[in-house]
Amino acid sequence: QGGMELTVATARAKRSCAERGYVDDPFAAYFVAAGQDRVDPSINRGYYARSEAIEYLVRSFAKGCAGNGQIVSLGAGFETSFWRLEDLGLVHFEVDSEAVVAAKASIVTKTASLRRALGAEVVADANGLRGGRYRLISCDLRDPAALGSRLAAAGFASTRPTIVVAECVLAYLEAEESTAVAAWAADLPCSLFVDYDVMAPDDAFARIMLANFKRRGWPLLSATRFKTLGDHSDRLKTLAFEAVAVADMANVCSRLVLASPVERVRVANLEIFDDPDEFNLIMEHYCLGLAANGPAALAVLAAFRDALAADPLPRSISPETPTG
Repeated sequence: QGGMELTVATARAKRSCAERGYVDDPFAAYFVAAGQDRVDPSINRGYYARSEAIEYLVRSFAKGCAGNGQIVSLGAGFETSFWRLEDLGLVHFEVDSEAVVAAKASIVTKTASLRRALGAEVVADANGLRGGRYRLISCDLRDPAALGSRLAAAGFASTRPTIVVAECVLAYLEAEESTAVAAWAADLPCSLFVDYDVMAPDDAFARIMLANFKRRGWPLLSATRFKTLGDHSDRLKTLAFEAVAVADMANVCSRLVLASPVERVRVANLEIFDDPDEFNLIMEHYCLGLAANGPAALAVLAAFRDALAADPLPRSISPETPTG
C-alpha cells in the first residue's frame, strides 16, 4: 500500500513539474490525476533538477551505444522516460512491485497514445507487459537473483551497454539490500549505474526530512547509513566498478542542469520563487552517484566530472534577461 501511495505522490509531483513548464512531458498526465493543492515551487524545481540531470546522462550514454543500448529503471513507478526518450532507440526495462506494475500495465494498455509506442504485438501476463522496445517487469528489488533472472526472461542481455537508473529508490531499502542492487549493476561489463539518492547528515533538516517520510509510511531505511557524499562514494568504490563520481544535487543543479544562462532565465520566470536558500538546502541533502564499467559509461562519467569542475553560475535564480 505504501509503495503505491509513494508512486502516485511522485507521479503527481512530476505532473505538476511538467504542467508548470519545467520539463516537456506530455505523458505524465496519463498516469495520475492532478493534485488539488498547488505544489510548492521548491518541489517543482527539485523534480526538474533530478529529471533533467538523469535525462542528460541517459542521452549521453545512448550516444555512445551506436543503437545497441538498453536501460534498466529500478523502482520505475509511473516513469514516462520510454515515451519521452523514444528517439534514443534504447530497449527499456522497467522494474517495480507487482501492484505498481499491474496498475501501470493497465493504464498503458488502455491508453492509445501510450500503447501505440509498444508496437502491434503487446504481451501482458502475470510478470508484466512487453511490446516493441518496452519491458515492464514485476520484481522485489530485495532479491537481486530474481531481478537478474526476470530481466533475462524479458530479453535483457547482460553484455550489451546498459544504463541502470535508481531514481530515489535505494534509500527505501535496508543498507545491505541497496548495496546488493548496486553490486548487481557492477557485475555488468558495460554499465553506467546512476543513483539519485538521499543524504541524511546529523542536522536539523535531515531529522525533519526523515521524520516526514516515516510519518507518511515511506521510511528511508538506509539514509542514516549513507549520510555524506563520502559514504555514497565509498559504497560504490567497494564494488566492481572501474570509476565512481558522486556530487550533491546543489552542485549538479548549478553546474550542469542550469549551466546555460538562457535556461536559468527560462526557469526563473516559470513561477514566483521566494526562498532559494531553502531550495539549495534541500538539494544539499540529495546526491547523484555515477559508477561506470566499459568505454561508453566511462566517457559519460568523465564528462560529468568535467561539468562539475566548471565554474558555476550563482546558485540563486531570479527573473532577468540573458546577456551576450
